[in-house]
Amino acid sequence: MARKIRNDVAAEKDRQLRNLEAIKAQELECWRQHVLDQKNNEYRQAIFQIGTAHNAAKMENEAMAERQAAKEQERKQFKKKTNERIGVKPKQNIKKVLQTAGTQTPNVLIKDKKKNKQINKRMQRNSNTHD
Repeated sequence: MARKIRNDVAAEKDRQLRNLEAIKAQELECWRQHVLDQKNNEYRQAIFQIGTAHNAAKMENEAMAERQAAKEQERKQFKKKTNERIGVKPKQNIKKVLQTAGTQTPNVLIKDKKKNKQINKRMQRNSNTHD
């Protein structure tokens, strides 16, 4: 009879320990899930903040580019008006033409082919008169 009581007490003690371990495991899993949920929320908020900051930076860059373009346009208009006031003609496209290799003539800036032809004709006339 004493043995039976000791066995019952030992069995009850084991059962209660297993119950206690199961409760602790459930609490640990509940706490772990709660921490994971918190971290997940923090992660989503951080990603949202990064996205918001990225959009704000993108808008700021676009606004800065627009301001820069407007400033450049304003500068061009001012330069154009200033040149008109002082009577400066707008620049024409000037092409840099290099002489052929082996000659000792310097590089010549030629405005257009017409001008080049006129110069060549003058040079030929001058060379004919000196001969």
